[in-house]
Amino acid sequence: MSVVYQVRDWNDYFENARSRTLLECSWVPMPNKQSGLGLSRILAEPDGAAIYGIWCLIVGAVSRQRKPRNGWLTADGYQAGTPWTPGDLALMFRRPAEEVERALAFLSSGPVGWIAVHGEYPSGTGEVSAECPPSAKKERKKERKKYPPSPRSGGVALVFECWVSKHWGGKGKRPMLDAKRARLIKARLKDGYSVEDLKQAIDGCALDPFSMGQNDRGQRYNDISLICRDAAHVDKFRAIAAGDAVDGITDEERERRMAEFNERWEENESGD
Repeated sequence: MSVVYQVRDWNDYFENARSRTLLECSWVPMPNKQSGLGLSRILAEPDGAAIYGIWCLIVGAVSRQRKPRNGWLTADGYQAGTPWTPGDLALMFRRPAEEVERALAFLSSGPVGWIAVHGEYPSGTGEVSAECPPSAKKERKKERKKYPPSPRSGGVALVFECWVSKHWGGKGKRPMLDAKRARLIKARLKDGYSVEDLKQAIDGCALDPFSMGQNDRGQRYNDISLICRDAAHVDKFRAIAAGDAVDGITDEERERRMAEFNERWEENESGD
C-alpha cells in the first residue's frame, strides 16, 4: 500500500492564464515570496536547502504533466493514477531515497503543509481508496480521452531516467526522451515486461563489454532504443545482468553476431 501526495492549491499558485491554455508546459510559474513562515521553517532545518531543492523538483515534475494539472504526484497526473512513491521520485530526481522521504515528511507536516497526503492506495494499481470519491476513475477516463497521457509519464519515464543514470555519464547534452525512445520503451511494457525487468536489462547492457565500447570500432551500442528494440534484446541483457550464459555460445561468436546486428542497426537508423 502507498499513500498519494498532492501539491496543495496547485491551480492557485503554479498556474497562470498562459499555462492553463497549454496541453504541456516546459516551464512553471512559481511564487517568489521569501518571507512566508513555511519557507522560513524549511530553511531553519539543518538540511533545509535539500528539502527546498526536493520541493522545487516536485513542482517541476508535476508541471510537466498534461492538463488539467492539479498537483497530483501520480504517473498520469490524475487523482486515481498510480502514485509516485518516494523511491520513484528518488530515481527521477537522481537523489537518495532517504532525502526524498525526509522532504516529503517535512513538506507535508502541519507547520509547513505544502503537500497533502491522501489515503492509502494499493501500490502500483491506481485503484481508488475509500477516501477517494467514487467518481474519480470515471472522471479520469473522461479527462484522458480529452487529454491523452504523455509518453513521458509513468513507467516510460522511470525506465528512461534509470537508463540516463546508468549510461549517460554526465558528458555533453543530457539525452532526451524523444518519440522513438518512448515508443520502444512503451512497446516492451505493453509486451508484459515490468519497469524492474527493463531496469535489469539496462543494468545488463552496462555490464556487457561489447555494448559499452570494448569492440573493434570502440563504439558504444547502449542506447535505450537498442536495449528495448525487441523482446530478444531485453531478454539477452537481463540474462547478462543475472549472470546467465547468453544463447550458450562463445564470446567470439556472440561478438560476431553483435557486430552483424549493430551494422544492420546503423543502416536502419540512417534510413529513419
